[in-house]
Amino acid sequence: MRTQSPSASVGSSGCGSSESVQTALYGHHMEGQRLWEASAFPGILENCACCGRDPPPEKDWPRCARCGLRSYCSRQHQVESWKRSHSKTCGTGLPAPAGVRAASPEVLATLLGEFGRASIDLAAACCQRALAYKAVELNDLARADGVQCLLATMEANRTHPTLLRPACQLLLKLIARKVELEDGAHRWSFSATTWVCDDVVAKRLIAGGAVAALVSAASALPRNAAHCETCCAALGVFSSVSADGLAAVLGAQALQTIVSTMKLHAAQASVNHACCSALADALAADASAGIRAHAIPAILTAMRTHLRQPQIQAHGAIALTNAARGDAAALDAALQPRGIDEASRVVVDAMRAHLQQVVVQQCGIDALATLVSIASRLPARASRRGAARSALSASTAAAVVTAMHAHETSEEVQRHGSTAIAVLGVHDTACVARAGGARAAILALRAQPNVWEAAWGALHCLAGSSAEGRDAVLHAGGVEVLQEVMESGDPAMEGTATGKSRIELIQELLCMLTDSTPAAKTKIDAATVHC
Repeated sequence: MRTQSPSASVGSSGCGSSESVQTALYGHHMEGQRLWEASAFPGILENCACCGRDPPPEKDWPRCARCGLRSYCSRQHQVESWKRSHSKTCGTGLPAPAGVRAASPEVLATLLGEFGRASIDLAAACCQRALAYKAVELNDLARADGVQCLLATMEANRTHPTLLRPACQLLLKLIARKVELEDGAHRWSFSATTWVCDDVVAKRLIAGGAVAALVSAASALPRNAAHCETCCAALGVFSSVSADGLAAVLGAQALQTIVSTMKLHAAQASVNHACCSALADALAADASAGIRAHAIPAILTAMRTHLRQPQIQAHGAIALTNAARGDAAALDAALQPRGIDEASRVVVDAMRAHLQQVVVQQCGIDALATLVSIASRLPARASRRGAARSALSASTAAAVVTAMHAHETSEEVQRHGSTAIAVLGVHDTACVARAGGARAAILALRAQPNVWEAAWGALHCLAGSSAEGRDAVLHAGGVEVLQEVMESGDPAMEGTATGKSRIELIQELLCMLTDSTPAAKTKIDAATVHC
């Protein structure tokens, strides 16, 4: 093996000036001591600087003939390292712990690229330093090729918890920022923190294989709850940031990892929140029946176990809705022994437990409407007949109506609720009528002009389904409200998405109601003549 005394000179500048790099390195070594004694990071001299490979027993790798501070397992790796960065940093010395703790983003990228593969401790120290950066400094780190260096370091040391935990935290911090948002300002806001993605950095991470690195890291430390939570949260951000990110998540079989994490850490609320959030977006694009069959029971278990956690209930309902938009028979089989009925009960319980949470109500309404629509496509089964099925339909309709009454000022709840009433009314008009579905739709029509068509659709569905539905619309004051709308002179009356004006739609609905009692017919005729 060939060794030389390290050069005291400073190499040419790489990422940043040579002086700034020098502040993070030892520029001198004591005579008579072995070189690795000058460094606080084990393995930095012995291991290959290109791939991180340990030297064989009783033997050292050859070192750089100029500085003697880099070892290489082969000539090819020495050439690769020289071309990549060592030609610019040869002779600058070894990293000092104090220098790493104060390193700038440019210097940190250089240290990761030069020493990260050889020393796990140094790579972990660099990640810890980067975790203290602010948003601007993180962007500087990404522009200085810090992303590529970090991913290469994780690839070379994929089973070491000392590195994987801070590295995955850094990946999550690079792709997204946690910010405080007021309730209603963001789709998943609960007056708490949420993720805001950095699209530019996300593209670099996706192209560099960050998704596969996260899946590998989660698989390497499956029993570390905090680590798995970080990995799943990052996978969720990747799946929502872009189509490329979602494709990377699906291609890396990340959903299997997320579902396994949920099962292994079923009692950990924070882990299940991150997993449900990740599944909410990913399941919308994944058509794999096998993944859905494993994901849906895990989602329901998380919602049952953590009933008092509104974030889990909201994201779980979204994930359930997206997972349910597939083959009805496969979904029913995945939910055995009680099938879709059990999923509906879980969602109803969530809505009852968090009546004041707008997001939970909105997501729960969507889930119930989807489940009822799918159940209608399945053949009748003994378990679905009789009083049990009727009670479930009644509780489902009651949950939707209660949500609409509790959040009269929420346009989204009124729109989704009116749509759900229309779906539920097709399958069980009697239950919807008894639960007050007609009155809820009328209140939505009166209070929220922007949800007019959804509310009209609910009333139209109820009136056209049965005599009981028509009576419910009449008893709820449907004629009077429709008359008010016709007399309002609202410019929006001119047209709708159906191609008809609102007056034409109202007249169509009034004609449907004429099949009810004679007294009702007299009232409708008077209203029509007046208009």
